[in-house]
Amino acid sequence: MQTYPHIDNLLARASADIARSLCSWDEVPLAEEPDTLEAATAYFNRTGHVAVTRLADFVSGRLRLWGEPLPWQAFFVWHDWCHINVPNGTFDPQGERIVHAAQVQQLADWANKQAVPVTRYQFARMEAVMAAHNIARLEHWRVHGEPPRDLRAFAYGYLAARDLAEERA
Repeated sequence: MQTYPHIDNLLARASADIARSLCSWDEVPLAEEPDTLEAATAYFNRTGHVAVTRLADFVSGRLRLWGEPLPWQAFFVWHDWCHINVPNGTFDPQGERIVHAAQVQQLADWANKQAVPVTRYQFARMEAVMAAHNIARLEHWRVHGEPPRDLRAFAYGYLAARDLAEERA
């Protein structure tokens, strides 16, 4: 299997672009990152920023989908911004589906503004990577009582099952 710096280079770029367009964020120690919607919303309302784990706290086991911490951090900023700002974006399976749908729409808006057109295949692959994280990971946790041990391998399997395993230029 081909290994890439990120599980999807285009999604890594989109995550950074979208996160920057939505809000500013504060890096906080992992132990201080809000772990409930109420805490995340309170932090956002108090500061106007999303709280996200410091890059220094992203150890290799937490990099998961990306080979570098910055795109992963940007993805979480974007994802958490949606939880805070999208109606009914709760921290449960139904809320994750709502947040996922919001992220897909925002990703489509981003893709439509790119100077180099994003292909249907590229978009499907980015959406599948997000679905692996936002929805399938939680379903795995519900069924097996724990999250996938290696989210990157889990996401590659999810992509392979949809014939999207290869990142195409």
